[in-house]
Amino acid sequence: MFKDLRHLFQVMNESGLNYVVMRNFESLPDNAVVDDHLDIDILTDDYKSMKELVNGESASSPMVENGGYRILNYIKVGNKKIMMDIRYVGDNYYCEDLEKDMLSSREFDEARGIWTPDKEYHLYGLIYHGLVHKHRVSLTYRKIFKEHKIEYNNLKTSLDSWMDEKGYEYVRPNDKSVGFNNVEEWKRPRNE
Repeated sequence: MFKDLRHLFQVMNESGLNYVVMRNFESLPDNAVVDDHLDIDILTDDYKSMKELVNGESASSPMVENGGYRILNYIKVGNKKIMMDIRYVGDNYYCEDLEKDMLSSREFDEARGIWTPDKEYHLYGLIYHGLVHKHRVSLTYRKIFKEHKIEYNNLKTSLDSWMDEKGYEYVRPNDKSVGFNNVEEWKRPRNE
């Protein structure tokens, strides 16, 4: 359906649908490979319309549109199938207010032809993703944190402070395939 990634994003942009590529957009649209896997992680406010627009093919089950919780889709770009996670406002990937704010503060990257989070939401979205959703923080993300002068040992403190300042909450994702590290334990004082 799409001749290349540039074409994919052109169609997405022309559709008028709200979306943001949440992370790993640094090599887009020329390349979607990050940490040895090929995928695009987007957030939108209209899952169904976005899936139809990109002609998403369900990659796992049970899918959201069938009453399930999975959002992983394959999209055809050139002669390849690329995975696209279509996260949406209200899916508890992040709390709903954070999702809405990430979309409303998005910035258009003219050089890449894609919508990306502003610098603040990109940074803290990555920290949240690395600490809450994953079992380990990738080296790719650690490099970004270092560029922002946030030490690895201070990630949790920085995230807690930002979340409190914005009034955001840690939430368990509806998608059961996404991790949810026990953040309540993080907030308890620890005896060292």
